[in-house]
Amino acid sequence: MEECGEKEHAALKEIISPREQELSAFYPGAGNDLAGCIDCTGASKVIALEKKSFESIWPGLKKELERAGAHFVMRHWNEVRFEYNGKPRAAVFHEGNAEEPGEWPKEVLNGFDVYFEKRMPEIIPREAYARAYSLVKLGGFVLQDTPLLGKLPPEKAGFEKIETGIRKKFGLSQAGPCLYKKIKKEKNLAAVMQADKAAVYG
Repeated sequence: MEECGEKEHAALKEIISPREQELSAFYPGAGNDLAGCIDCTGASKVIALEKKSFESIWPGLKKELERAGAHFVMRHWNEVRFEYNGKPRAAVFHEGNAEEPGEWPKEVLNGFDVYFEKRMPEIIPREAYARAYSLVKLGGFVLQDTPLLGKLPPEKAGFEKIETGIRKKFGLSQAGPCLYKKIKKEKNLAAVMQADKAAVYG
């Protein structure tokens, strides 16, 4: 989503949450970018995971939210509540390593509607991605900058790729956002990820 602007974000949200329904998004490495996640997904709640402490993030986060047009930004411990695009929103920040599912907050273990990420999957252990994808609720979405799998079709992991047409429509020079919808529960995603790794690297 690095090149995406307001129109591109709106186009993604129209697919993921056309009626601004109550959705939760898990966003590892969120930093100050809550507004960017909400613009793309329409999420009413963002569960953020950061290596940095919330204390160090809070000043820049508050400033960025207000710059983006959020109102009534209030903090209670590690939770932020605010109004954005005419709707109440919330975000909960947890400190931990996205590369270690054992450090993920219990809050995500019951599942979430959207997995949102901007980092390159090549630098994250595939086991962590298998865990993240398995926690996406049926009918939910994965939105990230790179493909779900390197060689195997996404259906092997229980997802279908949603052709947004954003790259062509808006003339993005990079690969653009990759959007997938979960269509079935794959029991052994870790094995699928390993098979894909073998297909990529031989």
